[in-house]
Amino acid sequence: MKILLVIDQYQNGNNGTTISARRFAEGLQKRGHTVTVLTTGQEGENKFIVKSLKLPIGISKIIKSQGMNFAVPDKEIIRKAMQDVDIVHFYMPFWLSRTAKKLQMN
Repeated sequence: MKILLVIDQYQNGNNGTTISARRFAEGLQKRGHTVTVLTTGQEGENKFIVKSLKLPIGISKIIKSQGMNFAVPDKEIIRKAMQDVDIVHFYMPFWLSRTAKKLQMN
């Protein structure tokens, strides 16, 4: 099965959600599934990268201190990521996942 994980931050394992997503992806891959991730950060194999949301410095410091990063949805990249996948798993109820969910339903 081809699975797409949609998560604002996947690269840095500095929060529970990211660590959980990485473990989930590893477990699925060990079972023979193909896992692709739509996220921010550095490009890599089986990854579709969108830009990070730029916030005012005060807010940005608070968010980063909590180990988070928010993504800016790019509809073109989201559509490419969702091509030929069997299932899409949304991790966060933020802008990236909401936009991807709307595109998935159309």
